[in-house]
Amino acid sequence: MMKKITNDDFENYKSISDLMVSNSQETLAFTLNHACIEDNKYHSDVYLLDLESKALTQVTDTNKTSMAFWYKDMPVVMESDDKSVYLCLVGEDKELLAELPKGASSITYDGNGLIYYLNIFDTNQSKDGDVYRVIDEIPFWLDGFGYSNKKRKRLYVHSIKDGSNKAITDPLTEVYSYKIQKDKVVIVSSTFIDKNVATREILVYDPIQDVLECKLEQGHYAVSGAAYIGRDLVFMGTDMKKYGVKENPCFFKLDGSEATMIHFFDNGYASGINSDTKKGGGYTSLVSDDAYYFLSADGVESSIVTMGLSEMDILKELGTVTCFDLIDGGFVIVSAMKNKLQEVYLIKDGKQDRLTSVNEDFYTDRYIAPMEEFYFEHNKTEMHGMILMPYGYEEDKEYPGILMMHGGPKGIYGRNFMHQMQYMASQGYFVFFTNPVGSCGRGNDFSNITGELGKLDYDIFMKFTDVCLEKYPIDKKNVFVTGGSYGGFMTNWMIGHTHRFNAAVSQRSISNWFSKITSTDIGYYYNTDQMPGTPWTDPDLMWDRSPLKYADKVKTPTLFVHGEKDRRCGLIESQQMFLALKYHGVDSKLLILNDSSHNAMMVGNPQVRKVWLDEMNKWFLKYRV
Repeated sequence: MMKKITNDDFENYKSISDLMVSNSQETLAFTLNHACIEDNKYHSDVYLLDLESKALTQVTDTNKTSMAFWYKDMPVVMESDDKSVYLCLVGEDKELLAELPKGASSITYDGNGLIYYLNIFDTNQSKDGDVYRVIDEIPFWLDGFGYSNKKRKRLYVHSIKDGSNKAITDPLTEVYSYKIQKDKVVIVSSTFIDKNVATREILVYDPIQDVLECKLEQGHYAVSGAAYIGRDLVFMGTDMKKYGVKENPCFFKLDGSEATMIHFFDNGYASGINSDTKKGGGYTSLVSDDAYYFLSADGVESSIVTMGLSEMDILKELGTVTCFDLIDGGFVIVSAMKNKLQEVYLIKDGKQDRLTSVNEDFYTDRYIAPMEEFYFEHNKTEMHGMILMPYGYEEDKEYPGILMMHGGPKGIYGRNFMHQMQYMASQGYFVFFTNPVGSCGRGNDFSNITGELGKLDYDIFMKFTDVCLEKYPIDKKNVFVTGGSYGGFMTNWMIGHTHRFNAAVSQRSISNWFSKITSTDIGYYYNTDQMPGTPWTDPDLMWDRSPLKYADKVKTPTLFVHGEKDRRCGLIESQQMFLALKYHGVDSKLLILNDSSHNAMMVGNPQVRKVWLDEMNKWFLKYRV
């Protein structure tokens, strides 16, 4: 019999990032990452893959190196310490190419001796040991970063020839992305004082003339990405007039200051598929001379969208893609296929060729829970459900079940291998999950749940649970629920509206819209848009939709898990709900993850990931009957 997946097994998963094709198109480079629980770190090294022979060669052995870019067909790797970021050529020996300031990120080479990068600039010039801080803008902190007041991510350029570093953008301009194209750099940014908003500006930098010019002023569009196609400046964006801040972007061309839509697109920008087995970055959008390429979600799998000035093409059914690069006549992608971990694939001439096998050995002696898929209907809308079968499954026996819910709400579950799901399936549970209205991958109308949080989605989850209990031998006396972020909100909401679950685990949740909107990094614009309303204009709505209001109705034993430094859904959200349940005599517990931000349970430090999942397993075991 195959071995159960243990909670420690995520150490054995290999995650691939920073996939890049060499200038000669003969070699791939990427970073291979894996967790180490003992060190409480992620180890990373760089590998080269010969495309003709498929030979894989490890070229660094430091446990802390990642791929940066190709330089004259030689790989350049990145390492950092407390002082600097070092970029080294990898050949027979490592040779230092450039030394960048500490904190440099999003590093790109222009092919002409200039290296561009982002770094934090602090207008306040804050110092360690300061006894106070001043806050005079919102957001005043960012998840995963901390206090951000008057701190901006600026674009810099480094000269390989003389080692100089020059700031390109202003001290109060936050850069979200940039693309280098021959003689120009296209920048998506936001310049603000007092309050940042969801719209963006487009800047273009000319390195030859050393001129920075604004091409699209802020205040009109939420811009996801921008680039030149030939002489035309194009961008993916939305005016947010119909569906608000979560509206999917379309493809526009700028003519002077006028934007003209040239392609309507009804799916999201970026894949957005949940994964707790990935680490690191890589290209999620690229540009060539005649097209703009980006990842999207189509149904429950990723797609690569090609936007040209006259045509649009969508390459579908690619699994869960986390990054890609262009190669002559096709793409190379990092993807996790159905119930699989990541590998590199070549997509060309209508064929899909797996190039690596870095995770194949893991499957040989582990129980990988089979995934079944089915459809059900809610209010005449077809919904898609997925379920993992429990370890040792026999048709004539009953097993406990867990309903899992993703974040967002505009997130999505795919078919990819998820550690927390597979681990709980190995513990003998049916694990079932769906993408309710509000999820991405099915267009704006489907993802629009404005004003319906806790209503329409709750009904769908209840219907889905009913269907699972009818179709599979799930013990109705042993059904549990968990979810994170928006899924944590739904967990809190459910325990106040139904007693059908034996126990609940609420991860990084929301309990009170008053505190969520007024204390988090996105609350004042994103959550007010979702409701829609504010604590000042619609206080009754805010309270009616807050799970905290219904805490006196809760009977379900609940474990709350929250990162101490979560700025997306603040720790106060779990603290309030935990206190309310304790006050009303409900068995509850709060697990605070020290020094952890919002996504710690998915991609945080290894020891944190191990602890919280151990605690969830023990909590559910405690209430199994």
